[in-house]
Amino acid sequence: MSDSPAATQNEGLSRPHLRVATSTVALVASSAVSALLGVIAIYEITHILGSKGYGYLGIVINFISISMLFADLGINTYSGREIARDRSQAAAILSQNLGLRLVLSVIMIPAVIGIGILVYPHEHGPLIEGIVIVSLAIPFEAMRAVTLSYYVASIQNYKTAMIGVFTTAIYVSGVVISLHLGYGLTGCFLSYLGALVLTGFLAYFSVRRTVKFIPRIVMSAWRELLQNSLGIGAIQIVNVLYLRTNILLLSVMTNAQTVAQYVVAASIVTFLLVIPNAYMTSLLPLIVTAVPDKIAGLINTASSYMALIGALAVAGTITVATDLVSGLAPHAQFGGSIEVLSILSASVLFTCLTSVFTYASFARDHHRGLLFISGGGLLTNVLLDLELIPAFGARGAAIATVIVEALLLLGAFLMFRRRVGRHVTVWARLARIYLVGGVVAVVGRLAIDPALPAGKLRLAVGLVAIPVLFLALAVPLRCLPTPLRSIYRGLRQG
Repeated sequence: MSDSPAATQNEGLSRPHLRVATSTVALVASSAVSALLGVIAIYEITHILGSKGYGYLGIVINFISISMLFADLGINTYSGREIARDRSQAAAILSQNLGLRLVLSVIMIPAVIGIGILVYPHEHGPLIEGIVIVSLAIPFEAMRAVTLSYYVASIQNYKTAMIGVFTTAIYVSGVVISLHLGYGLTGCFLSYLGALVLTGFLAYFSVRRTVKFIPRIVMSAWRELLQNSLGIGAIQIVNVLYLRTNILLLSVMTNAQTVAQYVVAASIVTFLLVIPNAYMTSLLPLIVTAVPDKIAGLINTASSYMALIGALAVAGTITVATDLVSGLAPHAQFGGSIEVLSILSASVLFTCLTSVFTYASFARDHHRGLLFISGGGLLTNVLLDLELIPAFGARGAAIATVIVEALLLLGAFLMFRRRVGRHVTVWARLARIYLVGGVVAVVGRLAIDPALPAGKLRLAVGLVAIPVLFLALAVPLRCLPTPLRSIYRGLRQG
């Protein structure tokens, strides 16, 4: 009698918790390197092209990022989950899914260009040029994403991380060289396209060393695939539209400079979410294959980690917001990003915990209700943006995000509890974590912020002092999750 797919997977994933930790560290480290490289790109673009040029670049990449989801329709995420369930079917899954993604991507290119012209009818210069150039990257991003789902499913995210760093390095190098050669925004757009073309092929041939597959056109399989993936894809589209709505509406209702101020703050907040996304991505295969009595332990540990990360990230950002913005974009035109960042960072508290319930619901195949939650969040965000952006500009968009993230957390938790189960039992610990975060944020704002002049020194002191103070309070108040407490006891005894 053959073993079940879940049993086979658990045997295949030797020392799974170590692999989760290794994959998480690899993704975080690669994101840190990519962020440092990104700082170089932002510095060069804002200094040479100014806030308006940086705003145009942000609008184009935001527009194409939305478009890429319509060429995915949940296929990439579905691929990863199905390979995690039964890796013996990896070649067939990758072949069929990549074939479908490539066909959808080629169809999407002219549609994206046409929609861009309709959305920005008075912008026939850099915006339309950028949309035309960057839209050509959609098939290569599809190739990269589908093939790398194999590494995600097998918890080999260090390989995904290496390719991610390579992508950023190519892009940043191209930006710096093209700007100094006088190619301006066109050079930046071409650098983005070139990075995705090269790493798309790199990812494909890297995975083919392990799994022999080629894109295949299998119409009958595609119909079944879309029936299973469209629910996931709809959720992803709504989520990305929600995340990108602020930039899209700001680009229509304000100007490129305001968009640039928001993009700088949003890029910092996006980096703060690297650790929770990396951890939950690495943990996903374990939740997929976990037996029911193991789910509670995984969820409680993940919830504790996410609360710790969120509270620490917000406390640190509030303390050094001025120094973070001035380090990325010292031009006076970006001064408005400081207040936007201080507001927007509060959303991380909610986003981190929301990721636990959304990833776990998807892993256990109870994600369909998320579409209604995400759709409600998108609609609420649009209504709040329409009300707040005219009065407060980029700050209004940030306020809308914080409100909607809190509502999304409530909705995701209630759906998780009803569909998956009452697995969260660490409420007291989560309350203590948020209490510590609040105390540290107040101390940072009232003591560290005014004690030192703005600049690199205060940034360095804040980045060291805030985690130390947080840990000093978290340990005696028993805020650390069980794995970290075990490590701490071992260090004290050793």
